[in-house]
Amino acid sequence: MTKIKYIFSTLMIAVFTLLSTVQTQAASSTVSVKIEYSDEALIKKYLEIKDAHVASDAAKASENAKALVSIISNNDADEYKALKEAAKKIAGTGNLEEQRKYFEQLSEAMYTLAKEENAFEATLYQQYCPMAFNNKGAFWLSDKEEIRNPYFGDKMLKCGKVKETL
Repeated sequence: MTKIKYIFSTLMIAVFTLLSTVQTQAASSTVSVKIEYSDEALIKKYLEIKDAHVASDAAKASENAKALVSIISNNDADEYKALKEAAKKIAGTGNLEEQRKYFEQLSEAMYTLAKEENAFEATLYQQYCPMAFNNKGAFWLSDKEEIRNPYFGDKMLKCGKVKETL
């Protein structure tokens, strides 16, 4: 009888340990889902950086880039690394032309995130200016179909076209 009690006790401990592990895994899955929903805040800050570049306002772009870094500072997932690095570079300089170079990197990272994660509920437009960076061309994302060029600001405000709707 003592042997049966021992086996039963051991079995019960194993069952409780297994249930505890499953509950812990379920709780950590919930946390990661909550992090994914911050993607709407990401696109909002990205668009504010874009709008600051359209207005040729380096200080505002830097301020919004700092906010973007803050939003993703605790997220070390691979798909956010390029986004974080480009935002840090924009935040770290007050030179508008340098910011615009880093904004191209930020735009590429945001586009990749939008395509891979299908993360954003709002309609986004991938837009393209063929004259940016000495006719190399550059893309950006916008929440409006109307072109407002962040690479030239008011110098060539409407230069560009919509390449893709996301």
